[in-house]
Amino acid sequence: MKLRLKLFNALAIAAVLVANVLPAHATFPGKNGRIAFIQGPDVYTMNPDGSDVRQLTSLTNGNSSFWATWSADGRQIVFSEFPPPDGFGQLWMMNADGSNQHLLLSDPGYDDEAPSFSPDGTYVVFASCTSFHNEFPCVIKRVQTDGSGLTALTLLHIERGDFYPAYSPDGNAIAFGSFGRDGVIAGLYLMNPDGSDVRSLTIPEISAFLPDWSPNGTTLAFSSHCCNPELPSLYAERADIRRMQRLTHNQGFIDLAPSWSPQGDAIVFERNDVVDGSSGIWVIGIDGSGEKLIRKVQPATFHRSHPESIGRNQRPRKQRPSHEIQNGGSLPRWGVAQ
Repeated sequence: MKLRLKLFNALAIAAVLVANVLPAHATFPGKNGRIAFIQGPDVYTMNPDGSDVRQLTSLTNGNSSFWATWSADGRQIVFSEFPPPDGFGQLWMMNADGSNQHLLLSDPGYDDEAPSFSPDGTYVVFASCTSFHNEFPCVIKRVQTDGSGLTALTLLHIERGDFYPAYSPDGNAIAFGSFGRDGVIAGLYLMNPDGSDVRSLTIPEISAFLPDWSPNGTTLAFSSHCCNPELPSLYAERADIRRMQRLTHNQGFIDLAPSWSPQGDAIVFERNDVVDGSSGIWVIGIDGSGEKLIRKVQPATFHRSHPESIGRNQRPRKQRPSHEIQNGGSLPRWGVAQ
């Protein structure tokens, strides 16, 4: 069975519960800046309190965006676009105000997603998925920010999907999620920047995915239970001593895609209500206290596609009418103030 079909089956329960789908990366140290997020087919940013929302992209004709993440200095954003007809991801870059939007990498036959900058801004690391022996495996690749030097960091393996890569803030390691590696349904792994010395970080039972480094590089926040009926919650784990802390305790919610604040004093994340189908962007303290809703969307005005593969979770498939994307958002990522 194809990896994408296995993942679809594994995620189906959670996807149906939110009436749509599931949605990673490093937060670099600095002063707390704006939060990037996806709304409809486009990339937006807002202040940490949810005010001053700005639309950065204006995609039409069936194109859509996803996976918007910041450079270490908060001046650039890298994201994926999914142009028709095949909808395979391309890597794009733009300035923090939406100017200078340009193609970074179009790799025909490959679905390139979940990009993340290196701390020095010279590389972008990302997941690259392709059809291979009737499967759709994914590997981690990197490319220089001028589009040159495309290199695979993990090996192509049937029925294995490496996804959501993120450089540590010091650039000495890359964390990523992997599905089917070492017989584990889902988990977080670390490797050296050149792809060597891959090692497991989380226990198999937690089914961890969507990692994000704390700005001091000691801790990873992540979502749990990607591939079983238990609702995903947020956890944090020290990378050096493997001490895990639960941050949210679900009571009818699916909590996804945590992103640390650059000052390391808060975490922003996406929460989906399995009862009424609403979705929102929330902020909590690093100990899980002080939950605060900063942006919400009702189910009547927000729709997302069911996952079709490991590489296509959660991105929109068609242009939304403007009145349908006035509220809400998904996959928040916290940037450094300029």
